[in-house]
Amino acid sequence: MPLKHPVAGFETRKFSAVWFALLVGFIFLAYESPSVSAQEVGATLFGTVTDAAGASVPEAAITITNPETGKSVTVTTQNDGSYVVPALTPGTYTVTVEKTGFKKSVQTGIKLVVFQKARLDMQLDVGEISTTVEVTGSAPLVESGSASIGGVVDTRQLMEMPLNIRRFGSLPLLFPGSVPDTEGFSSNIFGSPFSENTYASNGARGSGNNVLIDGVDSKNLFTGGFSIQPSPDAVQEFKVQTESFSAVFGKNAGSTINLVTKSGTNTIHGSAFEFLRNDKLDARNFFAQEKPSFRRNQYGGYIGGPIRKNKTFFFGGYEALKTRKGLTYTTQVPTPAMLTGDFSALLPGTKIIDPLSCNDPPLGADCKAFQGNIIPADRIDEVAKKVIPYFPAPNASGAYNYVITPKLTRDDHQFSVKIDHSFGPNDNLYGRYLLGNSVTLSPDQAYSKLPGFGDKIRYRGQNIALSWSHTFSPTMLNEARFGFSRNMDVGTCAACPREPGFMDTFGIKNLHALSPGDEGFPAFQFAQGYQTIGDSNYRPVESNDMVEKYEDTLTITKGKHTMAMGVDIQPYQALRNQAPFSPHGQFSYNNLYSNFTISDFLLGYPSAAARSIAKQVTYHDGKFWNAFFQDDIHLTKSLTLNVGVRYEYHQLPTDRRNTGAALFPLPGKPLETPGNAILVVPGYAQADSLCNLPQYIVDQGLPTERHLIACSDQMKQLGFTGRAERSLWFPDRFNYAPRFGLAWRPTSSDKLVIRAGYGLFFELSEFNAFHYGFNNPV
Repeated sequence: MPLKHPVAGFETRKFSAVWFALLVGFIFLAYESPSVSAQEVGATLFGTVTDAAGASVPEAAITITNPETGKSVTVTTQNDGSYVVPALTPGTYTVTVEKTGFKKSVQTGIKLVVFQKARLDMQLDVGEISTTVEVTGSAPLVESGSASIGGVVDTRQLMEMPLNIRRFGSLPLLFPGSVPDTEGFSSNIFGSPFSENTYASNGARGSGNNVLIDGVDSKNLFTGGFSIQPSPDAVQEFKVQTESFSAVFGKNAGSTINLVTKSGTNTIHGSAFEFLRNDKLDARNFFAQEKPSFRRNQYGGYIGGPIRKNKTFFFGGYEALKTRKGLTYTTQVPTPAMLTGDFSALLPGTKIIDPLSCNDPPLGADCKAFQGNIIPADRIDEVAKKVIPYFPAPNASGAYNYVITPKLTRDDHQFSVKIDHSFGPNDNLYGRYLLGNSVTLSPDQAYSKLPGFGDKIRYRGQNIALSWSHTFSPTMLNEARFGFSRNMDVGTCAACPREPGFMDTFGIKNLHALSPGDEGFPAFQFAQGYQTIGDSNYRPVESNDMVEKYEDTLTITKGKHTMAMGVDIQPYQALRNQAPFSPHGQFSYNNLYSNFTISDFLLGYPSAAARSIAKQVTYHDGKFWNAFFQDDIHLTKSLTLNVGVRYEYHQLPTDRRNTGAALFPLPGKPLETPGNAILVVPGYAQADSLCNLPQYIVDQGLPTERHLIACSDQMKQLGFTGRAERSLWFPDRFNYAPRFGLAWRPTSSDKLVIRAGYGLFFELSEFNAFHYGFNNPV
């Protein structure tokens, strides 16, 4: 059921007037200023036009046409015969070169991939312009204008590779510097089910990879990885950059995944599919008494085409994944005789001690065993009597006497749609929406694998991209983009909330549900290998994050320089609403009192009991401020320099209710001694001299003008003059990230390119760390 919390506005948040005005301003800028296809995803084609003698041909007209959509771009070569065409949508192009006194040259089949910087030199022969020299089927162009290292995965690879449940998150492992990240989001309950694998790049964390879909972030702030991953049928290609990439990209220290979704063309094309797995084709597990059932159906279809030829195009589709998977577990449960108090089968090795017979409990030397190792019926605890009916009977021999074959069910539904529209040769608009819903019912929860106890995980991911590009002149382009990404994880017990008054039925003193949504089965933990019974801890729990994107990029070509500059502002929210560790109560039995764990339980002697009632509710807000300048300088035909700088200000999260706190130990003093630490808390308060700490802060060289503290003994909040920070520590406002690289062709051929680069990259802080910092430590 939906969680009740004081920050439910996360689900219904409306854009403020300020951000709406900013979005409108970006769109206005896109119309009035320069632009073409997304600078973050567009390819750049450059080169030189010469005659048969090798002399430069200036003022030659170069037209680059996408035959599938009819869109074209025309530029003119400069005095040295060079040309640059940036921000081309990835695809296959035809390049036409025309100049009076020369034969027209046409080269077809020029394939450009996402954010590629490719050289194409062309030669003109003397003759009538009505004569055409056509070259077809050229080899793929080598990336010779960038120091970036990585690779591209195209549509054909995505469709032909045997991808497990059609998820391609592991494909970046094909490129140098990438290794599996077994400790990342894929091993965490939270993380998108649409991103099954994760990786780490060149020593960075797995969560340090930046994920862009059509230039819009699609990354889970808490755990990293794709927040939603498009179907392979909806992906045109994606590029993984692991080293020395442009200043256009940043915000993370790992690699950058740059994915482009498919668009419609002037012809209708589509696909439909059904992938099936069935246990009838599988072998039986050696330890299972019978073959676990398994059904997996993955089906869907995608279609694209023209709405209006050469003007408006659509592409979209639907995909579903339905899994019914039988699992096999072996564990240990009490025998029916044990649950009646009869432990005679344990003799002579284990004697059941009567704790009431001990003068020196527990298990003193004078303790006596129950007659025949049988606990009298009137000594069995009333709470135990309520729990006993939930234990299953053994169904196997041996110590591990219970084999479980429960079923995991999972239902995923994914939808995508993209509309492209051309207003003319200078203006293009596209909008794209991705939606993914997933529900998993898992019997394999952390506490109990017994029937009737499990987890239910619900996930919803959304991603929106809206881009307006405008060409002001052949040498000046601009694109404004708005993006929106949101994830929602909700984890509950499979049977929770249980019926009203359920916890009261156990008769445990002071153990009541705090609200109807908190009704659950208390956890009873056993030693000596016996299976725990009870609902999961930390349930219910909800984790949401949302990132908006307001970006504008200006591209100018001048002489040997191709310059890109822009700003990228990303407001974000991150919500975590988590139940306490043991909301239903937790009781542990470790054979301390009667010499056996199950007899301790029957007698009502837990070795430990605990219950937490304080929920952890945090609602973080902040913004990522980014600005960048990148200049690709084509010094010669064989040498290109990539020079850039990026500024990043990662505003630290602030909680809307100022609930954060952290201990700040005083140097040289033991932390366990009261008064030797101060409590750092956010907020705006007036200075209070009771704590007598301002001089200490000054002596330590701390920034007194923006530091808020409170004494751990008096708990008096202090605020110093100037601007106070609502975050738990000081942000770094001097994150300047220079980038430098070169790409050199030592020969006239494109078969060999030598690259070198240097860059400074900044990493985002772990949002899980922020969340746990908002549990008051004192």
